[in-house]
Amino acid sequence: MKKLLIAVVYMLCAATISFAQPANDNSCGAISIPVENLGCEPTAIYNYTAATWSSGSGNTWCENNQNLDVWYSFVIPANGKATVSLAAVNLSESYTAEMYNGPSCSSLTVFSSFTHGFPCLYSGESRTFNNLTPGNTVYMRVYRRFSITAPFANGSFKICVSNTTTLADEPCNAGFFPIDAADPLGQDCVPVNTFSWTGATLTPAIPNPSCIAPMPGANIRDVWFKLRVPASGKLRVNHTYNGTSMTAYTATACNGTFTELGCTFFGFNWTNLTPNSIVYIRMMRYTGTSSAIADGSAKICAAESNQVPAVNNTTKVGIGIDTPFAKLDVVGTGIFRDKLTALGDVETRGNLIVGGDILSKYGNTKLPNNTSVGGQLTLDSLAFPNRLGNHISLYGGLGATPQYGIGVQSGLFQLYSDAVGANIGFGYGHSTNFTERMRVINNGEFGLSLTGRIQIKTGTQTAGVWLTNAANTANMAFVGLATDNQVGFYGGTGAGWGISMNTTNGYVGLGLGTSAAQVPLQFSNALGLTKISFYRGTYGDVGIGAYPGELRLQNDIPNGKVSMGVIETDGSFTELAKAERNGAYAFSIFGSLWVNGTTYASDARFKQNVTDIKSPLEKILRLKGVEYEMKAGEFTKNHFTGGRQIGLLAQDVEKVVPEAVNEVNGYKGVDYAKLVPLLIESIKELNKKIEQQQQEIERLKAARE
Repeated sequence: MKKLLIAVVYMLCAATISFAQPANDNSCGAISIPVENLGCEPTAIYNYTAATWSSGSGNTWCENNQNLDVWYSFVIPANGKATVSLAAVNLSESYTAEMYNGPSCSSLTVFSSFTHGFPCLYSGESRTFNNLTPGNTVYMRVYRRFSITAPFANGSFKICVSNTTTLADEPCNAGFFPIDAADPLGQDCVPVNTFSWTGATLTPAIPNPSCIAPMPGANIRDVWFKLRVPASGKLRVNHTYNGTSMTAYTATACNGTFTELGCTFFGFNWTNLTPNSIVYIRMMRYTGTSSAIADGSAKICAAESNQVPAVNNTTKVGIGIDTPFAKLDVVGTGIFRDKLTALGDVETRGNLIVGGDILSKYGNTKLPNNTSVGGQLTLDSLAFPNRLGNHISLYGGLGATPQYGIGVQSGLFQLYSDAVGANIGFGYGHSTNFTERMRVINNGEFGLSLTGRIQIKTGTQTAGVWLTNAANTANMAFVGLATDNQVGFYGGTGAGWGISMNTTNGYVGLGLGTSAAQVPLQFSNALGLTKISFYRGTYGDVGIGAYPGELRLQNDIPNGKVSMGVIETDGSFTELAKAERNGAYAFSIFGSLWVNGTTYASDARFKQNVTDIKSPLEKILRLKGVEYEMKAGEFTKNHFTGGRQIGLLAQDVEKVVPEAVNEVNGYKGVDYAKLVPLLIESIKELNKKIEQQQQEIERLKAARE
């Protein structure tokens, strides 16, 4: 009973005690992992305790299950590549890391195998991922394999991320350089991969090596990397000499005491190093007083070294033949069930048929004619014989058969398809998931189609594109740069640079040649012609013309009009004034006119049939002045002035002085200036009567006296 009670209490306690979920239990809480230089060994331990499933990020991809997971992230280096290494702390546990990218932590997509590399990384593996966008973030989902229940939510693992091409500036930042396996024939490793040391400085705490003469620190730069000695204790490291030296050290720590193993301008080959120990490699370069030489790169290789086996030239072996011709002479079909390694050339007089891959480790690779490869062919270099004709047939046959392939003729490199309707595309992805960026079209009016922009840059001549019609025998038009900062259109048949734009301020010139426009839109200085034609009618141009001392706004027909007004965004136009031949009027203003003075054509030489005004006073007395308000709300187009006004009614004036009344569009108006002569003559008539009355008064006064 006591044991049962203890068990129950234990179960109740276990049920009430739980681990808090880690902060990186979902993608937006991902822990950032630093990117180490060159290469890394997974030594930092990361906790997996209390992990749950990230339901918001969907199922895991590598195991295709709802595994318990935690998240990590790193920033992509400038070269767009990164190497990730994963290891288990407890060898009985197995972990998986999945690689994701996306616009945000909450919108992620697993890596594309074809674009970046296989997205699943398992315990004990390292993988380099390519074609990444520098500066973006990669998210890593880590979980125990084949385990989706709470008992597997605890544990720990080791993971690290490294930049694949950058050398460290200090020994404490030095990454591990990958070491190739030993070559069974003892051949030297060949530096083929390039590593950057841009921005390097000198490490002053460690004295210059023995093979470098003393010189000011300002004239020397160095970079560092580490090598893990193989179990054999044999190690070889080489680099391409470009003014650099290579020094090897052992050290108590990255910031401890450094002991020089050797210094060389070429490479090292050790046979008795301590297995699993670390060798620090320091590459130094003399820059003189030029800091620019501190930037650059070096090619490096490292491999477990081996001795060349002794050659036995005393006997010949024959299989299926009594008198062998060579050291090994086989008649009939032979089979190798393991790797075949040759120190010299491997020559075939017939076809080379390969079911797997052909891998080139160093230098150039040449294939004989009619080489058939069943698997992937990976080559460092590929050379063909110096002959003209077809060189690679991708599909369709050999020789003179139509095909997709690559060929060479004298002065011409050829990339061709097999028929008129077959096009040639350029893009990225792979054959079944292809994103096209450009296409050469073999039929129709278009010969080239681009998905994106095109950049044209030349050496000594103007950058641009010549245009030629099918019937032309020469380049007729050019679109490109007129000068260093002017782009335009050039006519090859006499127009010259008809249109140009200044790429600095955007000013456009028409007919200026290579001269730069001085205002946003500038025409040539030619006068006496229409500069802008909006419409070319039967009688002339609707547009703007420039003539000596005259700017013309012009219509195309004698009775047409030129309007001025306001047009709104919906297309409605409010006319404020117009120039139009309409009887006696050539210009109309819909609103008030403010002027400093008005002059009418009144020269006697303009007039004929001149007579005196008859009965001016009588006519004036028949006119009636009135006060009024204009109907501004009813006749909005006329823009009448509001408020009380004084004047005459045109219908009243027309009865007395019809000469002062005119009509436009059915409405009458008064030419008040024509009433001025009537007023003058009326005043004169009144004055004459006043004078007569004064004379009569004077006569009556004289008679009384």
